[in-house]
Amino acid sequence: KIRGYAFQCWLTVDAWLRLQENDRLFVECAEDFAVFASTAAELGQAKAIATPISLRSADAVEAINHLWEFQQQGFPGTIKYSFITTAGIVVEKGNPFDGEAGIALWRNTAIDRDEKNAERLLHFLASDPSVGAKLDPKLAAYLKTAPTKDFLTSLIIPFVWDTSGPTETGVRAAVDAA
Repeated sequence: KIRGYAFQCWLTVDAWLRLQENDRLFVECAEDFAVFASTAAELGQAKAIATPISLRSADAVEAINHLWEFQQQGFPGTIKYSFITTAGIVVEKGNPFDGEAGIALWRNTAIDRDEKNAERLLHFLASDPSVGAKLDPKLAAYLKTAPTKDFLTSLIIPFVWDTSGPTETGVRAAVDAA
């Protein structure tokens, strides 16, 4: 646990060093750390874990829930949610994305704005029982009726999967260099 806390602390210091003049940094409020500007919010969830993750992982679903919950509070600007982890990614059991890890598909879909792949991700999240058991009930209900384009713009695009990230030592070195 100490390694995880140190990782989070160094990422928070890094965010603090990158603040612009009117930005505000909040620690352990909206997420592990959050930077608010007048028209934008950047939230960061830090996880120093060794086991590879998939879209079915408890930490991954929890992060998706957190983005959803923050969006429901009505922040008037753009939102970027980063899940920053030392963990790699793995293909989901049963291979629902034809050999591609769901998190990799999510990242590519956010970049390409591909509605066909957004539909695949939406269907997976809405219908997979192991994911559904961990989803916020209101989010689960939304996923069952959400138009693909809305799902793409509200959840896929603002969510950044920063996996296989630097270790606590690597983040600390970046902070020391700043």
